[in-house]
Amino acid sequence: MSQCSAGIENLDPEEAEKIAGRDPDYAVRDLYESISEVDGYIKKYPSWTFYVQLMTPEQAKLQKFNPFDITKAFSISIQTDFTRVNQVWPHKEFPLIEVGRFVLNRNASNNFAEIEQLAFSPNNLSPGVGASPDRLLQGRLFAYQDAHRYRLGANFQQIPVNKPINLTNNFQRDGFMCSFNQGGAPNYYPNSFGGPNSDPFAESWTPPPEYVAGFENYYPEFYEEDNYSQPRVFWEQVLDEGPKNRLYLKNHPAPKLPENNFFRASATRPILFLLIAFISIEVGINIEQILTKIGTCGDFLEHFEVETPMVDLFTGGPTQKQLKLKTQQFNSLRVHNLAGAIKLANRTIQERTLDVFNNVSDDLGVLLKELVFNDAKIIQF
Repeated sequence: MSQCSAGIENLDPEEAEKIAGRDPDYAVRDLYESISEVDGYIKKYPSWTFYVQLMTPEQAKLQKFNPFDITKAFSISIQTDFTRVNQVWPHKEFPLIEVGRFVLNRNASNNFAEIEQLAFSPNNLSPGVGASPDRLLQGRLFAYQDAHRYRLGANFQQIPVNKPINLTNNFQRDGFMCSFNQGGAPNYYPNSFGGPNSDPFAESWTPPPEYVAGFENYYPEFYEEDNYSQPRVFWEQVLDEGPKNRLYLKNHPAPKLPENNFFRASATRPILFLLIAFISIEVGINIEQILTKIGTCGDFLEHFEVETPMVDLFTGGPTQKQLKLKTQQFNSLRVHNLAGAIKLANRTIQERTLDVFNNVSDDLGVLLKELVFNDAKIIQF
């Protein structure tokens, strides 16, 4: 992860919209001029401080989330001397360790030769550094190299902008755009012609063993994990009022909706509202109010009352924690047991079951959805 040394400054939505139409290269030119010489002096070069976090295999076993699942790794915002940085793992347990700085101190003299022909790859690892079992990374290890061979040719690593500083001897020969063919040396190993040998250190190092445990299982395409608890933590514990107000379009009480009225459509609006409500009930309520321009919380909570006053995130207020069913015709323990059984089913069965209960009773259907998908709690009557 990296942190911008110059801090972060953002444009307000109105100014950003104007600049996007008037000067679409605004950000590119700003970076170029920050690096180049302007008015006879050199500006402070843009730089980023590079950090890592370390987690032992023993610590990884104790985590409530998969440390290598990029969709489950939530960001925790912390204050530094310059600005806020986002990190993947909780800072209290895994503090940031500074490694160095990236400094942009020169602009490219030829954009095609130095930028278009660049070939970055996560496969370029120093001996002693291995790849994590992150599935996204594992896919990139293959995809980047393959894409470069397609885009730039098999000898893309001989292009000046990509080749290493020191001469590299290997057994790769010929191919289009080959500028260093190593004479008539054979392309196989071992050989009797004095070919290069592997570096002893690199040859002796092997990646550490990976800890694997659990049951083998088959997950159908509709299998769905918990995709809402960490966004809920991010909203409730990480964001302060500034980002929340921007997300709520505080300065835009009448936002411009798409011409196709997707958000206004009767069929899609409840689905959008429901997905947001899985993360936070009050977020969904306020978004519903903005999109429909009404002063009530909509149909979603018509059968419920809240334990604390309804929050108004335009002015601030208490956080809603629980819902209470207005009617008392359902035994709370039975409903909890029923919701627990539904949770064990796959997503398709869950939806079909909830539809059945919704047809029986709107109250019960809505309550079960909250219990199954949003981990709500029932207040004892």
